Amino acid sequence: MEIRLPSREDIDRICESRERYAEALDKRYKECDAEGHNAPDEIDNRCGYCHRSLIYITEADRILEERRMNPFYMHPIDAPLLMDLRKRDLEHIKFLDKLHGLNKLAEESLASSA
Repeated sequence: MEIRLPSREDIDRICESRERYAEALDKRYKECDAEGHNAPDEIDNRCGYCHRSLIYITEADRILEERRMNPFYMHPIDAPLLMDLRKRDLEHIKFLDKLHGLNKLAEESLASSA
């Protein structure tokens, strides 16, 4: 079986589509930031319009919630590590939200053109 590499035109077309989807998604982000989420779904924790998570819950948040019930003197001294973990988790979640949004816009575009 022969493997066919995409042509330069195919690559250019894909890049242009991705740029259009990214611009449309950024516009939706701004609208939801300004007016609040247009289509919130609390069950899935996702906005159906901008395709972002409604509430960001990280592993560090879960750890801190578990520790909240402990007396102060029993809290370990790992706050800097937890802050770093939370920052990385948030970046990861936001990256996945962006990919999810781009995929949804591509699906919507394909469905409307069919």
